[in-house]
Amino acid sequence: MTTRREVLGFAALLAAGVGMSGCGVPDESRPLVVGEAPGLGGTVNRPGSVVLPTPAGANTPAVLVSHFLQAGAAADWDPARLKERRIADAVNHARQFLAPPIRQSWTPVANFVLVVDADIQAGPSSVLVTLRSVGVLNENGSLDPVPDNVQMSQSVTFQTVEAAQASDTPLLLSNAPDYLMLSLEGLNALFEVRPVYYWSKGNRYLVPDRRYVSKGVSEEKRIKAILDQLLAGPSTFLKDFVEPLRVDELADNPLLNDDRVTVNFRTPAQGANPGEMQRRLAWQIRWSVHRASGQVSVTLQFDGRNQLTDDDGSYLQANPAQPAQGRSTLDDDRLFAILDGRVMPVFGNASRPPILDAPENSSVLLAAVNRPNRMVALVRSGQGGAPELWLGRTGGEPPFVKAELPAASAMSRPSYLPGTDGRLLIAVDKTLYDVAPDGTARPVQQSPAQVTAVAVAPDGARVALIAGGRALVAPLDATGTVRTLGPSRELFLAGATDLRGIGWLYEHRVVVASVGVPAVALIDVAVDNGYVKSITPNNLALAQLTQLSAVPGNPIDDVRGNVVVEAVDRGNRQAYYPYLELTQIPLPAASPGPSASPSGSPGGTDQKRFVAPFYADDVR
Repeated sequence: MTTRREVLGFAALLAAGVGMSGCGVPDESRPLVVGEAPGLGGTVNRPGSVVLPTPAGANTPAVLVSHFLQAGAAADWDPARLKERRIADAVNHARQFLAPPIRQSWTPVANFVLVVDADIQAGPSSVLVTLRSVGVLNENGSLDPVPDNVQMSQSVTFQTVEAAQASDTPLLLSNAPDYLMLSLEGLNALFEVRPVYYWSKGNRYLVPDRRYVSKGVSEEKRIKAILDQLLAGPSTFLKDFVEPLRVDELADNPLLNDDRVTVNFRTPAQGANPGEMQRRLAWQIRWSVHRASGQVSVTLQFDGRNQLTDDDGSYLQANPAQPAQGRSTLDDDRLFAILDGRVMPVFGNASRPPILDAPENSSVLLAAVNRPNRMVALVRSGQGGAPELWLGRTGGEPPFVKAELPAASAMSRPSYLPGTDGRLLIAVDKTLYDVAPDGTARPVQQSPAQVTAVAVAPDGARVALIAGGRALVAPLDATGTVRTLGPSRELFLAGATDLRGIGWLYEHRVVVASVGVPAVALIDVAVDNGYVKSITPNNLALAQLTQLSAVPGNPIDDVRGNVVVEAVDRGNRQAYYPYLELTQIPLPAASPGPSASPSGSPGGTDQKRFVAPFYADDVR
């Protein structure tokens, strides 16, 4: 039998052979491919090292158009600019790309920056650009949905002319679109992704709110911009689903001294327990301004008087996407799968709830494991093969209960709700249900229809769904007696169809499995659509995906999370690691003997396989 070390060595050779820039292979752990995450960890840029594109040096029509479609970045390039000047100054920056006859007359029809996905196809003197609107970059660094009244052409043909006089600007545009635009290419090249954090309802966990900060500013200006975005309040996506901030105005600019930020507010944090409010505020700020290279401490001042210095590692616990012990990890200890109808950890050194030793752990089709609460949720094959949900808790009396759900022909994999003592969400015949540990269940309010997959974010305030064949994210209020979703946002997946699974790859990005047109794919997409990239393994087209599970990467270190998938290859369901090459998860050394299931490789010995793999939910 192939050993785990042999499989890992093969995968490591694959990673080295293609020159991946971010693949670490610790001893006895499988490789983790790190994608091009756009500044999650707060990469520090020297002022002037990243600059706004201009028409200078653009000696081909395609380069000129590409630079023009990044001109909208000028609106938010300098965070010290007066808010009322941001659009006007960006329009003036864009006008330098235009030929004199239209330079001053060109005025965008809307007072905002429209972020677009642009496909550029160059000709000799013209450039055809196919456009898809993505969102509006607002003054607080949030990428909001496009207003309903925006009527944008799906394609624009740019015409270029030679500049009248010899200069370093050889070409100019003789026409321009109706909107001030910023391409996704420009957004990701010119801005750092910097989530600001708000407390979930009930103050249980911090929730990331994805924002963008100019890469062309000093570290001091960057921190000031982040704090201004935090003080501006939650984005429209989260504003009704997180706690409001307890302070509202800075007294002066924050001070940066090595790894300490001193923040002076005009008035103290409001609340019944001022000391607790100050500590929570400090943790919000530390998570919002952190750097990938190290921890940042925070000193809080109110009216110039020091009130609190927070400089230990306790703040890490406030973000449940952060791995235990505050470390980057490959998450092998969280990986479970089903073998012969029983849920078991893939690797023997992983901790497991003792409830898995119960006889009810049989005939399992799908499952979830909540290790901190020592709980399991098993979708089992019941009478006539119909799926049934069974909930088990170590030390529970009785140990297992059957969920009070309607008879169904299909169920999704369950997903535990953090901070609720073991509640979970599950799709039952495409209706989303909230299920309590005692088995009582009720539909989730305001859920979209036709739900086939659900994944709850580690903070418990957001969910990712496949519903009606679309990938969606939605905020969640889990504090009342009824679980309620907010308005959902559709994720754009570059035309991918027939979606089979969804999971949280980062704390503000998800991974989606597709088996339809244009091809079988794994797609990494941001919750605000500001980033989309295929992370499809080279050989995935040989297998058809049926489901996936993911665990978010370490949010403090710019590390992508892990994904595990189930796929059907030559009629055989198997569990795989999808990194550079789709690689089968090996059975334990003392695996059961041969079975009648088909072999995963031509000429191989028939053997049993792990199926329905998933990562344990390790948040209370």
